[in-house]
Amino acid sequence: MRLYIADSEKPNALTAETIRKDLNDEDVFHASNASDLFKQLEI
Repeated sequence: MRLYIADSEKPNALTAETIRKDLNDEDVFHASNASDLFKQLEI
């Protein structure tokens, strides 16, 4: 049943846009570790 639900639901507009950006390597951060990621995100 869970697979049916997962395959039947369509993502909302924000999720669809995020997936599209990810597939095109847009707005994606690449980091070697958590500290590097936080530094890139200025956290």
